[in-house]
Amino acid sequence: MSTRYSRLAVFALSLTAVSSMYLFAQPAAPQVGDDAPAGMVITLDKAPEPVRTSAVKLAGNPASITKVTREEAADNVYVYQVEFRSEGANCAAILSSTGELMELSRPAAALPATAMEALKREFPNAKFDNVKTVVKTFYVVSLTIDGETGEVSVDAAGNIEGQ
Repeated sequence: MSTRYSRLAVFALSLTAVSSMYLFAQPAAPQVGDDAPAGMVITLDKAPEPVRTSAVKLAGNPASITKVTREEAADNVYVYQVEFRSEGANCAAILSSTGELMELSRPAAALPATAMEALKREFPNAKFDNVKTVVKTFYVVSLTIDGETGEVSVDAAGNIEGQ
């Protein structure tokens, strides 16, 4: 009977050891801002340092920043949407995790006449308001595949246009 209990004790110890190895094996510590789920509103201090620096530079003052949201742009690649007030107006920017400006949206004083004419033709019954200027940053890269050359556009988060 003592052999039976010895086997049971060895089994229990083995199970405990394996369980402990599993429970205590932790992934590398997350970097600042990487611990928030995608699509989650975070405080500015939880964003990576390059994002904080760029956001404050755009807003002019940390107190002007009203909201920061962490979004997943691609597989494990995150961007940060920063909303802020500038000169009394609501503005928004999308920054890569390295702080690169990918998109900036600010109110526009007026829409160019040709743009308004085109909108009125396309949407004759619409009321137009809240005009914004949006600047989107991307890179155009020349490439050669199997002897054929072409161009592809990619943003700072690795999103490739047309794919």
